[in-house]
Amino acid sequence: MLTVYIDDVTVSGAKVSDAMMWEIRRAICRAGLRYHKEKLYVERPAEITGVIVDGEMLMPPHRQHKKIRVGEASLKTEKTPFLAQKISGQLTGLKGQLEQIRLQSKTPRPTR
Repeated sequence: MLTVYIDDVTVSGAKVSDAMMWEIRRAICRAGLRYHKEKLYVERPAEITGVIVDGEMLMPPHRQHKKIRVGEASLKTEKTPFLAQKISGQLTGLKGQLEQIRLQSKTPRPTR
C-alpha cells in the first residue's frame, strides 16, 4: 500500500519487494523530486506521520499524552485569562488528535 500525506510517502504491506521500492524511487526522481530519509520497519511498531502503527493497531506516541499532562498542569496554575484560553485551545487540539487516532484505529483498514 502506498500512502501519501503532504510530503511524506509511506510504503507498507506484508511484503514490499526491492523492485517495487526501486520503481518508487525512480518515479520520485523522474518527477524532479528528491527523497532524503528512508526508514525500514520489519515486524515492529513504526511511527508514521506522528502515529504509531503496530500491526493493525494505531496509537498516539507517548509524547502526545505528555503534552496533554503538561498542558493541563499549566492550565491549573495559569492566572492570565488570555494565556489560559490559549492553553485550553491547545489542549482541545491535542485531545482532538488523540480522538482521530482512536477513531481510525477502530475503522477497518483495507487489505490486499
